Amino acid sequence: MQTVQAAFKNADKEALIKKYLHEYPATIDDFDDGLTVGEAKDLIQKQLSEYIDRLRNIDIKQPKDGCQDWIFYVYHCSDDEVPTARVALSRLSDLREKGVAAEEYGYDFTEQAKLMGYYVADNKLTQHYLDELLVEIMYEASFFGFEQEDLQDELDELARRKKEISQGKAIPFDEFAKKVGFTELDEFSPLEEKYLEKVIAYQIKILQNSKLTEIKQILAA
Repeated sequence: MQTVQAAFKNADKEALIKKYLHEYPATIDDFDDGLTVGEAKDLIQKQLSEYIDRLRNIDIKQPKDGCQDWIFYVYHCSDDEVPTARVALSRLSDLREKGVAAEEYGYDFTEQAKLMGYYVADNKLTQHYLDELLVEIMYEASFFGFEQEDLQDELDELARRKKEISQGKAIPFDEFAKKVGFTELDEFSPLEEKYLEKVIAYQIKILQNSKLTEIKQILAA
């Protein structure tokens, strides 16, 4: 298995930039008012090119025990009756022990230097959607800036909120909803709810079957 960083080094940079902008198009609010449309396009492409170079060349921060256990992989979910790639991050040890019940983890709060050392699965579906997987990582790993310049501030804020919750200072949801002006949303009828439950149940079966199939391929490699 190759690392995420190796996958970025082997990928076509221009193809990644094109896919990224297709999945996550820039908006007018992302740029200064004085820029023309052409200048804005050039700027975002330059930023993404430099971002990919950063991920390709950043020094990997290895686990303290030297044993890399994190792996990215892809399996199918259903989106409007069309098979769609779902990018997942799990511990390899969990895949071995728990199979389809293995936990999946978010990684937007993870340092880019750590992410680049994680593995990318060799199973057929993951390799088929490799560019999509890398684009997803690009997006999540830049949630707090291309160089994660805002990451520490967000981690500090997260720690502050956890402390408030532990001290019982968190605002109850009902009170929060009134404060921000939430209103009641439209709801399905009871019969529609029953149909929806069936749809969700079949979607879960598709997801679990695909995840189990891909995990077996990963562990067999």
